[in-house]
Amino acid sequence: EQKMESSTRKLEVQKIGGKGPLDCNISAIRHCFNELDDYLPKNLILKEKELNLFQEWFNLLFSGEFNILVHGLGSKRKLFENFQEFLSSYHCFVVDGLFPGMSVSTIFEQIEINLGLKSRVKFKTKINDWAEELIDKTKEEFIFILINHIDSPQLRSRQQQEALSILVRSKRIRLIASVDHVNAALLWDQVFNFWINKARGDSEYR
Repeated sequence: EQKMESSTRKLEVQKIGGKGPLDCNISAIRHCFNELDDYLPKNLILKEKELNLFQEWFNLLFSGEFNILVHGLGSKRKLFENFQEFLSSYHCFVVDGLFPGMSVSTIFEQIEINLGLKSRVKFKTKINDWAEELIDKTKEEFIFILINHIDSPQLRSRQQQEALSILVRSKRIRLIASVDHVNAALLWDQVFNFWINKARGDSEYR
């Protein structure tokens, strides 16, 4: 019959190279597992938290109902690069909104080039028509567009935002964007159907 002595339980387990029961301190083992996170490298813990965040983002985007707007301290550049890696099985475009000459037309061109599409729109100044055409040509694809600094001067105009909003009306073209403005949630109406998410970047702005 097994005996309990304080927190020590006598388990009928044969000792290696000897005889008799093996003392097993259940409380000590439980405490060890509870404190295990303190002994894990911080980067492993952060990696797990990041993966959980990415899975949450993916579920929201893949539902076709939401786009995501990220705000918070620090640059989101590395965070978005890691999310791009997470989405490696899909078409994914990472855009730096602060890059000189960046525009929604540039984004549309890159989508066409990378997917091998030929545009029927003769005048690319009709950017809204271009967005509609891209929706029609990518019905069989699932595309993620990641934009750092969507509130940059290059992308902030009404024309740029309207064309982009038309493109992401497609449930198969999803947008995740970062903003610098502290009142980010007030910058757009429901046209993008943004899910507002606060996330801290690991690096300073650059």
